[in-house]
Amino acid sequence: MISTLAFWIPHWAQQKPDATAIVFNDRAISWAQFQRAIVWHADELLRHGIKKGDRVACLLLNRPEFYEIFWACQTIGAVFVPLNTRLTPPELVEIIRDAQPGIFIAERASGLPQLDALLELLDTALPRVLLDRLAAAPTEHAIPTLAPTPCSLDDAAVIVYTSGTTGLPKGAVLTHGNIIASAHMWMADFKLTGADRHLMALPLCFTGGLIASSMHIFCSGAQMVLMEAFDPAQALQLIARHRLTWFIAVPLMLQRMRDDPKWEASDLTSLRGMQSGGAAVPVPLIEAYRQRGVELMQGFGITEGSAGSNLYLAPEFAVAKAGSIGRAGFSNEARIVADNGELAAADEVGELQLRGALIFREYWRRPQATLETFEDGWLKTGDLARRDADGFYFIVGRKKDMIVTGGLNVYPAEVERVLDSVPGITESAVIGVPDADWGEAVVAVLRVQPQTTLDTKAIDIACRAALAGYKVPKRFEFVDDFPRTVSGKILKRVLRETYSSTYASTDAATNANANAKQ
Repeated sequence: MISTLAFWIPHWAQQKPDATAIVFNDRAISWAQFQRAIVWHADELLRHGIKKGDRVACLLLNRPEFYEIFWACQTIGAVFVPLNTRLTPPELVEIIRDAQPGIFIAERASGLPQLDALLELLDTALPRVLLDRLAAAPTEHAIPTLAPTPCSLDDAAVIVYTSGTTGLPKGAVLTHGNIIASAHMWMADFKLTGADRHLMALPLCFTGGLIASSMHIFCSGAQMVLMEAFDPAQALQLIARHRLTWFIAVPLMLQRMRDDPKWEASDLTSLRGMQSGGAAVPVPLIEAYRQRGVELMQGFGITEGSAGSNLYLAPEFAVAKAGSIGRAGFSNEARIVADNGELAAADEVGELQLRGALIFREYWRRPQATLETFEDGWLKTGDLARRDADGFYFIVGRKKDMIVTGGLNVYPAEVERVLDSVPGITESAVIGVPDADWGEAVVAVLRVQPQTTLDTKAIDIACRAALAGYKVPKRFEFVDDFPRTVSGKILKRVLRETYSSTYASTDAATNANANAKQ
């Protein structure tokens, strides 16, 4: 029991009560203050009848209360369910109904545009708490005592929802043991300690922010500077002002910092490393940071693997093995399985599978989906990959057609469901094509009814009403028919090849014209 999550914060509150745990908007929160707030929130949850195993759904932007409520849940054995702040009310309702939480917590002052509409759609029997109506958690009186509810390493700590290939959301259940293993992995592989000072700029409603980028900080007793939302100029300023030593980001964030006018004048000398995930980092960007004395680590993680760096590429291999996701990290195993079910030979393409302490327990209320996701104890990622003779892994495609844009996952079936509901559209196929800024851009290929002309602006509006912005196609293409298999299935591979080359040619021509005018 001592090793479960509930004991982390009380430990540091006892060991170094006056040391700073979190800095937010120039407000320093000590470990003792953090612990008091956690216990206060835990007591509030208990007052609402929340008990061990109950789900607590939260729609919150980045703020200290996000962590306070997460740790309050761990204190009483409840299960934290973070909700994606970029989803629309219908998408959020679908998740809330599946999670069946005992309480819903949100914040009105943040100005989340979907909150009022969501509250109207929610079951009126579900208790709601708006943080704006709660008194501030006490910070000055003695640390209250609240004995943690006994939990095991196999008990659920958080449920993070990720869309399935059918377009229906699935909740990945991460346990206390998963999260502890994730923290230990980061500390072991990247040599992170309590002396580090971290910039936290990823959205906490995603596994990459809440688990992969945060838990090692709380486990090691390090300091965090929390941003409400990422801003490249502010990130550069905070790194210099607080002498930050570590930062986890996606490549687009790193590129925006590099492109910021304050880049050259910014003091990055305190940084001993940065870690990037979500997409491969281009070699020129790696070199740009190296010239400033900052080494970039790259990692590959999935929600079902606690979004940790299940595989990671050390900086000394960043250029020599460009494009690689590296090798298996601490407490992780990886393998490539060929189509015949045998282990793939070197450089043979097959499905990437993972095993280890970071792998999730199950999909919430989806026993069949859980069963189908595992093979002899190995998690089937759905990613097609190869492993070279040196043991480095390279992703070559996605078996499940998942699109990664700006570090966020988009599943085509979910977007296609919306497109197919638009009057005049007969059939749709959503694909990802390479994009210099986002890694991949979402493209919709549409077949419409004969003698029908559709306005792409109207299609865009329909998508934005039902989907988060990052899921909305950036381009719409129209075809008379799709390339298909003998059985009639759409060959998305052919579509990707066609439109990837089309956009590559267009981009090349645009760049050539731009250069000619210079």
